[in-house]
Amino acid sequence: MYLFRSGCNRASLSTQLHVLNVRPLLAGAVFALLLAGCAGHDHNLVNVERRLAADQPELALQSLERESQNWRRRDKVLYLLNRAMLLRMQGNLVGSNKAFTEAQRRIDKLYGVSVTEQIGSVIINDRTRAYVGEEFEQVLLHVYMALNFLEMNRADAARVEALQIDLTLRQFSKKIAKKKYTEDAFARYLSGLIYEQQGEWSDAMIEYRRAYEAYVEYQRVYGIALPSSLQHDLLRLTAQLGLVDEHRRYQQEFGIAEDAVDAETRDGRGQLVFLLHSGLAPVKRENAVILPTPGAHALVKIAVPYYQSRSTPAKGARLKIADKEQRLELAEDVNAIAIRNLEVKMPLIQARALSRAGIKGAVAEGFRRQDQWLAALLVQLGGLATEHADTRSWITLPRDIYIGRVLLPPGKYTVRLEVLDRYDGVLSEREFPDVQITERQMTFLSYHWIVPTNLLFESAP
Repeated sequence: MYLFRSGCNRASLSTQLHVLNVRPLLAGAVFALLLAGCAGHDHNLVNVERRLAADQPELALQSLERESQNWRRRDKVLYLLNRAMLLRMQGNLVGSNKAFTEAQRRIDKLYGVSVTEQIGSVIINDRTRAYVGEEFEQVLLHVYMALNFLEMNRADAARVEALQIDLTLRQFSKKIAKKKYTEDAFARYLSGLIYEQQGEWSDAMIEYRRAYEAYVEYQRVYGIALPSSLQHDLLRLTAQLGLVDEHRRYQQEFGIAEDAVDAETRDGRGQLVFLLHSGLAPVKRENAVILPTPGAHALVKIAVPYYQSRSTPAKGARLKIADKEQRLELAEDVNAIAIRNLEVKMPLIQARALSRAGIKGAVAEGFRRQDQWLAALLVQLGGLATEHADTRSWITLPRDIYIGRVLLPPGKYTVRLEVLDRYDGVLSEREFPDVQITERQMTFLSYHWIVPTNLLFESAP
């Protein structure tokens, strides 16, 4: 009895098929399927997550470097995105933007998916395509580059990223159905802040309007309310630009008194813009089922991805600065956006999976009809081995992004952050000393809070 030997050596596979006396055309199909079955690689980043939970981003980066050594070239963007975020968590903003820039260059180069990759995704699995990131990941790439520049006091460079955010979202709106991800409220809000920082009031107003419209949709789809800070921005700029009717409309909708808006004129004060990047984004997992083909002559596997949320007990945060206390507001729910984005793509993903199952089943049936029973079995096994969902995702993104804005006289301050649970109990505290507030300028400050190991199981996702 001839036993098929496992392994991914091309010569070995060819020899074994020759011994089976498989016809040349069908042998090519078997060869491709079996070889492709060896091509998959699960991105096991458990050690990266553990290091982050232990507040060790440096060691997390070392784990990423080790574990990515066996990744294929088509996953280079995924590696760069995670590397960039881990460098950012360490405070290496220059290195972070260098990795982000390289990731963007590769995305631009790969965005036109090759015919070979398209065929591979239909015949083998979706992992055969080069990873260019989900749409929301591509926008957040520019968001984090902009934040890096802002925290390095390079507002001009951040403005370039605001332009890239607009260009990217415009491209999505032309190519993607409206029910899918085509707008990002937080990215628009940040762009407005960047333009306002530059004194470009009209451009800031345009972005604030877009953010407002996007948050209206966020409220409907994700349950995220319009941040009160954006409400005040809209009122302040409409007053400043003389947009009387629009100002009145916002005032009636928000219920904010005119004297409250007048009190926000800076009068030489500066502004702290604090961003809390809380938790970790969901990770993709695989759902798979094995079914008999019509006639029950063969078995086929159908695999699709799903997002698994990662638990966090954090439900809010507040800042304490001098005699001021400011509650942070939820500005972006990456967890909800990721899940929703995958849901609307699922019909196409399922269609490809069903198509692959049909092709693999048909190849096995072709061998069976030629009385090539062992070859049919091998094709069937190869089909089961090659069918995998694409579970790649940018795992170091936060689950949630919170924003807080505080007007302060110029000077140095100690900023105290308290991460809160659902009962407003303090989960974690962090102090940021010597934060410089400059007259009539925004000072951007960020903190990434990853759920500590001892709190991982205190709440459901």
